[in-house]
Formats: sequence, structure tokens, C-alpha cells
Amino acid sequence: MMPIDKTVKEDNTLLTYDDSPGTEKHKLFGLGAKLTILVLTSLLLITIITTIISIRHLRNALSSGSQEMAETMGRVVGLASAYQGFFDADNRIQKQYIDFTVKQKNVVYAVIARKDGEIVQAGLTPEQLEIVLNGETPFPPESIHQETQDIIMESPIGKIGTIYLGISKKEISAIERKLIKFQVIFAGTITIIFLLLLSVIIHSITRPLRRLTEKTTEIGEGTLDKPLKVIGTDEVGRLAGSIELMRRNLNRMIQTISFQGRLAHDFNAVLDLDETIEEIKREVLSFSIWPWYEMGVAVIGRGGEGTPRTQFIYYHIMPGTDSKENPSSIFALKNTLVENIYYKKEPIVRDLPTSLISSKDGFSLYLKERDISSSIAVPLLIKNKALGMLYAGFQDRSGRFPELQEICQNIADELARAIEGIYLFDDLRSSLTDLKSAHQELKGLDDLKSEFISSVSHELRTPLVSMTGYLHMMLDEKLGKITPLQQEGLEVSVKSLQRLTNLIQKMLTFSSEQKETELELSDFPIDHLLEHCVSALRNVASEKQIELKISVEDDLPLVRADEDKIIQVIINLTHNALKFSPSGSRINLIARQAYSAKDGNKIEVVIQDEGKGISQEDQANIFEKFWQASDKGGGKRKGIGLGLALVHKILTRHGCSIKVTSELGRGTSMTFTLPTVRT
Repeated sequence: MMPIDKTVKEDNTLLTYDDSPGTEKHKLFGLGAKLTILVLTSLLLITIITTIISIRHLRNALSSGSQEMAETMGRVVGLASAYQGFFDADNRIQKQYIDFTVKQKNVVYAVIARKDGEIVQAGLTPEQLEIVLNGETPFPPESIHQETQDIIMESPIGKIGTIYLGISKKEISAIERKLIKFQVIFAGTITIIFLLLLSVIIHSITRPLRRLTEKTTEIGEGTLDKPLKVIGTDEVGRLAGSIELMRRNLNRMIQTISFQGRLAHDFNAVLDLDETIEEIKREVLSFSIWPWYEMGVAVIGRGGEGTPRTQFIYYHIMPGTDSKENPSSIFALKNTLVENIYYKKEPIVRDLPTSLISSKDGFSLYLKERDISSSIAVPLLIKNKALGMLYAGFQDRSGRFPELQEICQNIADELARAIEGIYLFDDLRSSLTDLKSAHQELKGLDDLKSEFISSVSHELRTPLVSMTGYLHMMLDEKLGKITPLQQEGLEVSVKSLQRLTNLIQKMLTFSSEQKETELELSDFPIDHLLEHCVSALRNVASEKQIELKISVEDDLPLVRADEDKIIQVIINLTHNALKFSPSGSRINLIARQAYSAKDGNKIEVVIQDEGKGISQEDQANIFEKFWQASDKGGGKRKGIGLGLALVHKILTRHGCSIKVTSELGRGTSMTFTLPTVRT
């Protein structure tokens, strides 16, 4: 298993807890081991100090005892020998005392040196005796304790001699060894007993702490569904109880947030009320942490035969169906809890068994059958408009808990937004259906209109051609001589027929454009196209004494478009400029590179005139079909309003745009773009 790297970010400092196998050696010195080592070290230190002090006191006591014994023995022996034999010439009594003394336990040697130089001793060689008389000990000091005692008589006799006693320290050492052995056994026994007791105490502390550590680690890793068994009533037990309480509360909080988040996500993904109710049912049934007993959604009718406003549909969530095994029930709205919610628009919390409620409406009777002890009813509000109610019932007094009330409120808020979205989607779908129907009807009318225009135009062209031919024959006097007055009338008739023919031609062209025929693309220079259009309109410009001037920027790329249709665009725009320009003015036809980012591969064509201009209000409508601007006198301008609409249509099909810049009294500029050949 890979080691888990757990990180906690606190105060902008990254703390890392490493549980990798390489750190296993640190776990040998846990809290229990540290406490054991600390207590054992303290116990051993106390035992050692106590033993040392005891041995020292014993040694001092034994030394003092031996010294005191030597002093006493020397004093007794000396005095006894002095009184009984110091004045005896053969020293027999002193010899007896010396031999008796040496026979005593722990006495190695005894020497009496008389004042007159006589020596009585036992237990020493001559060499050893000489050493003793010189004031030194003939044996190592650690094994023999030598006691020197002067024998002093009362005045006037005074000192009569000196006694030397050698006391063995072997007994003292044996007693010391026994004492140390006893101390070690005692200390070991006490240590073992104490360690056993300590292990029990430490185990009672470290085991719960270890379990708490494991549990807090699980909590940190997100495992919150496993309960922690609380043991004991001491501080560790209370700490475990606090952690278990924290785990339960944290688990409830996370479960609640997750539950509400899933509901919000499900509501956003579903646009059908029945499916929304099913999503709620699925989430609520899987959310077993709360004591749900009865839950449902009451939706008030929106009007109409299927859902009248005097009724509401109650969707059963818990239990999944009512007594008739139906997923929903319809109840009358009047005198019900739902009606109360509908008008008050406030949550209602009941801490009263439904069996005690006296209402006799169908919904209250249904709730009585469920035998609910407490309930929470929350309105489904959108912009202070009640759409219905969320109802939750419990068999205990859980309805009083603020936490449950808050959860129900959050569910109601999300559900209200979801229902509102469903209603809006249904309305939009219905409106879209109506719009599609209206669009189809308008499209049929538009097609009928186009067919009518095409048919009428074709029907009108034949008699107009005949009339024009006869009028020209009459003007040429091929049908006989005419008077000047007749000639003037015929010329007016010819011009009117020509104008009518042009209008019919535009209608036919527009009608053909509506059929979306494919463009016949070709590559051509823009300057040649402009010269061709100016040549076609030069006679009209000459009649009005208007100058047509072409200005083309150098090194422009070839235009890639339908040449005939672009000629039609330029002639239409130039003809409009001629129509509204005064005599003696000038019209500029300019071709240049387009410098805007979106038109990088295009050129611009500008047609400028010095005419009356177009108002700001009219500029927004000039490309509409059949639209005409009004002149200053209030009358309509000449034409049927198809020229600019046709221009806009052709340029749009080429993926190009056109814009107008104009000011009343200062002329108009029509600027449009054309696609070019990419190099």
C-alpha cells in the first residue's frame, strides 16, 4: 500500500504528516514507552540513591559499633589487666585476658604494651607486632580496623600502658552484601509490581488515545460513517465522547450539504415536474440520516381544465404512494393547510398530532391516517408568489428541530426555482410552437406574395413591351405625322413606361433573389467594374449635370464575387445617388483597402453624393423591404422600396456588410465591403 501523505494548511504554513514505513522507528517511542521509560528511570534512580544512603548509614553504624566495641574492649581489658595483673611480674593475668580477647568474634589480634616496656600479645608475628608498636596497621585498612586505647588509672598513677586491638571488617562487608542483595531484591520486586501497575495504567490511557488517533485520522481522511465507542468517564473518555459528537455532527453536516447539492444539481438537469419529484424521492430515500416519515410536495394548479387553481396535486415522496397506490393525489385547495400556506407565505411548524386536528378536508384526513406527531410545512415561493408547499411529517417531535426546518426550507427554495424553471420551459415550448406555426403561416404568405409579384411582373411586361414599341413607332412617325403637342405627350408616355418597366424589373430581380440561386463567383478587378457601371449611367448623369468620379487605390487585389450581382449593387446605389443629388454636384466612387481587423481580406467601396441626406431615424430602416422615407413635404419618395433591400440581400449572401453615413443637407456615403482573392 502506498503511504498516504496527509497535509493540513494552517496560517499559510504547510504541515506534513508522514506515515511512510521509513518512520516506523519513531513509533517505538510512543506515549506509553515514554511514560514507562520515565517512570522506570525515576524508580531506578530512587532505588540506587536509597541503597547508597542505606549502605552508607549501615557502614557508618558498623564502623561506629566496631570502634565503640574496640574502645570498650580495650578499656575493659586494660583496666582489668591493670588492676589484676599489671603489677604481676610474670604477666599471667594479662596473657589470659589477651588470649580471651583474641578468641572473640571479629578480633584478629590484641596487644598490651606496658609502660615498663613489657609486651603481651596474641595473633601477631614479631614483624607484625613491630608494625603495630610503630602506630601502623599490619593488615590492609579495608580488611582490618585497628583500635588503639591508652590504659589510664586515676591520679596519681595516670597512664600505665596501651592496648592495640585489630577488628576484622569481614563481617561488616558480609552485612553490606546482604543489605545490597536485600535492597536489590526489594527494589526489583517493587519495580516489577510497579511496572505491572504502570502497564495497566498506561494501557488504559494509551489504548483509548491510540483509538482516538486512528479515529481522528479517519475523520481527516473523510471516513465519517464509523462510530467511535466511548470507554470510561475520565478525561480520555470525555475526550472520546467529544470526538464522537464532533464526528456525528460533521457527518450530518456533510451528508446534509451533499444531499442539498445533489438536489440542486438534479433540479437543474430536469425540466419535467414528474421527473423532478422522482429525483427528490430517490435522494430522500437514500438520505437515511434524518427521521423522515411523511414527505410530499403540493403544487397548486395553474388554471385550465386539467389543473384548476381551486385544486392542488400532492406528490407522495414518503411513503412513495398513498392508500390507493397512486404516486400523486388531487385535493381541493379550500380550507386546507396548503391554502393557509398560499395566503400567509410563511412556514408552519406543528408540534401536535394530526389526530387532534379537527379539519375535515381530504388532505387533513389523509394526514390523520398517517398519525403524524409533528410536521414542517414550507411554502414554495418565487418572487413572493406561492407555487405550492413542501410538507414533512414525523412520528416524534423532530419537527421542532431548527436544523430540520432549515433543511426543509433549503429544499423548498431549490424546488421552487426548479418548478418555476419547468413552468417557464413549458411556456417557452408552447410559445415556440405557436411561433413556429405563425412563422410557417408568414412564410407561406411571403412565398405567396413573391409568387404574386413574379406573376404580376411577368404579366405586365408583355403589354408594356408592346406599348413601348408602338409609342416609339409613333414618335418616329412610322404610323403617320404627329403634331408637336402629340409628340410632347408621347415623350411623357415613353418616360413613364420606362420608369414602370424599371420598377417591374426590380420586382422581378428581387423575386429571383428570394429563391436563393447559387452565386457564380469569378475574379475581376474593381476598377474595371466601376468604369463599366459609370458608363452605363453616364447619360443619366449628363441629363442632371452631375459629375461621376472614380478613385481607386493602387495595388488592390482582385475581387472574388458574382460580377453581375455586384454590378447590380453599384448601379442601384449610384442610381439612388443620382436620383437625390442636385444638378451641378458630384458623386465619388471610391475603392480602397479595408483596414479593420474583421475585414482584413476585403476591400471597401464607397459611393458619396452631395444630396439631401438621410435622417438618423430613417437610416435604421432604409434596407427594409418596401420601406420608403418621407420627403420634407410629407409625401412619399419615388419607387417601391426594393432597391436597397436587394443590395443588402446580395452583399449578405457574399458575406459582406454595408453601412450608411449621412447628415441632412450634407450628402450620404454608402460603404460596403467585397471579398478578395487570397494570396
